[in-house]
Amino acid sequence: LFEVVTRPAVTAVIRANYPANTRGEATGEIRKWCTVLFMASSLAAAAALRFAGDAQALMIDILLSLAAAAFFGSMLAFRRIKETRHAEPPADAPTLTDLRDSLGVVFRDARFLRYLGIGFLYAFGALLYVAFIPAFLVRELGYGYVASTTVTHIIPGIMAFAFTGALGRWIDRTNTWRAWAVIRLFWGLDPIFF
Repeated sequence: LFEVVTRPAVTAVIRANYPANTRGEATGEIRKWCTVLFMASSLAAAAALRFAGDAQALMIDILLSLAAAAFFGSMLAFRRIKETRHAEPPADAPTLTDLRDSLGVVFRDARFLRYLGIGFLYAFGALLYVAFIPAFLVRELGYGYVASTTVTHIIPGIMAFAFTGALGRWIDRTNTWRAWAVIRLFWGLDPIFF
């Protein structure tokens, strides 16, 4: 969830510090190394829960506390990033003064509203998917914490690490809409391949 929440901030930092022809590669490299941290923390948490025995509730509290500390640490790290250049908003960019103006942008642009609806539907489905798959692996197939984490996070994480940098370089040389369509297609096929 943290990665989804911080994605706009990461995008803004990249936009302010990298030229347009290298932003995809920069994003790919950042995501690639974030994947390594995600895999390590997921595997460590699964192992901790496996060995916690009867103290699993305490272990969950400890893991959530560590996650909160990492979240606040990352917020402090983001504050230290200095922009190397400042992007000026386009001349025709609307000035938004309150919530009504912001909602007006959403409801006046039918394409953007459709995009938000599709994004909501996708995110809702993805949240259901990531909740049901581990439960299915544990209850129906008898997987433990480590095996379930390996199947749901580690193997896909290795694939992401291997290909995200190359994908970012491809995005730098490709039409944005075509790249976004290909990425969404593969995200949509993810449950089928699982």
